[in-house]
Amino acid sequence: MSTPEERIRKKAEELDEREKKRQVQVPGGISMKPETGGKVKFGVWGFICGAVITMIIGFAWGGWTTGGTGRQRTEEAVLATRAAICVAQFIKDPNYKEKLKELTALSSYERSAFIEKGGWDKMPGEQKPSFDVSRACADGLEYLTK
Repeated sequence: MSTPEERIRKKAEELDEREKKRQVQVPGGISMKPETGGKVKFGVWGFICGAVITMIIGFAWGGWTTGGTGRQRTEEAVLATRAAICVAQFIKDPNYKEKLKELTALSSYERSAFIEKGGWDKMPGEQKPSFDVSRACADGLEYLTK
């Protein structure tokens, strides 16, 4: 017969063996109980879902943009500013009313060449005119004639 102390020790060893069998081995040598593994699993999925929802809300309603969209908007803003400078340079010309009549007499595809020939699309400090600026300038001047 065994003593009560030996039976308690034996029972404790059995409980330890059962507990070791219940623990799950995770890569990296970490062991955890299945309940803890479930909590971690739900925590990670909650984090991932929260990140996805945050991105959807941010891009849809929050005004977030990608780098490409930001560059495109910047280029459009620069073009609009340059077109406004072109229109101002055109209007600053002493004979601008006559030139405006000449411009309206031309077809739409000839107007940008007319503006390039006049040199109004050249920005201060630049040597070479830009077709995009002359096209936008022609559109702006057309708006003035209406």
